[in-house]
Amino acid sequence: MPALLPALALLLLLAAGCGTETPADETGPEDSCVWCIDDDTGWVRDDDGDGWTVPEGDCDDDDPAIHPGAEEIPYDGIDQDCTGSDLTDVDGDGYDAEKAGGDDCDDGDAAVNPAAEETWYDGVDQDCGAHTGSDYDADGDQHDAEAYGGDDCYDRDARVYPGATEACTGMLDEDCDTFVDCEDPDCDGVDPCPETTGG
Repeated sequence: MPALLPALALLLLLAAGCGTETPADETGPEDSCVWCIDDDTGWVRDDDGDGWTVPEGDCDDDDPAIHPGAEEIPYDGIDQDCTGSDLTDVDGDGYDAEKAGGDDCDDGDAAVNPAAEETWYDGVDQDCGAHTGSDYDADGDQHDAEAYGGDDCYDRDARVYPGATEACTGMLDEDCDTFVDCEDPDCDGVDPCPETTGG
């Protein structure tokens, strides 16, 4: 008899964990306990066998890849980890990615979004096009800075660019022809510049 005790104990454990009889309050399949989980309140279904039940937060009990803690795949319109929505802001900067219908032009970099401060002349569009012109046109006059291959001789003032009207005052070379104010032939005879011979 003592030799039978270990075997009897094993049978009792198996019967307690998942017996052939269906518990009276079980709502899962009657032919198997594979899909049954005891959540301390009774037997509930885990139809996809992922170890999570609907009461525990499984938001799609027909797909084993969807449950709390699952790896979330961004931008696919599916809430794999059951947080309530798909992941559309990977970098966590508060702006959804363009590919998800948002306005974040680089969702892999939290420093890039429509509210970011633009760093000029680095070739990166930090503010996602909120500024006008290119990344080499800080003053937005549609002329890139000379230092970066453009023709704007002073890219800190939108009044200054080739073709602009020389103001003949203010100590600025508005038209980028290297002549400032009254030294500029365009200012010859224009107040306050006196007319010169041959002007």
